[in-house]
Amino acid sequence: MGFFGNRKILDLTEKEDESPGEYAENPAGVVELSKALGENSEQLSSEEKKKRFVKRIIFLTEKIDDLSNQIYHLQQRIEVLEKKSGINHTA
Repeated sequence: MGFFGNRKILDLTEKEDESPGEYAENPAGVVELSKALGENSEQLSSEEKKKRFVKRIIFLTEKIDDLSNQIYHLQQRIEVLEKKSGINHTA
């Protein structure tokens, strides 16, 4: 039994010299972060790779936390609207 099962794994080690249209679907922060962390991962030492990985994890953790807060606030707004409209919704 593998940890990831049969799912495909996204390779984030690709170089940024790909076509610019490829990043159009990604959030701007992800592209800016990869540019800030450097373009050529082959020339980085293992310590630099660890630092890049930590920065990426911190960035993604902050994004997840922000999205979680947004979802919570939306849930609160929905509850207020349900109370105002008289909808009896219990979750």
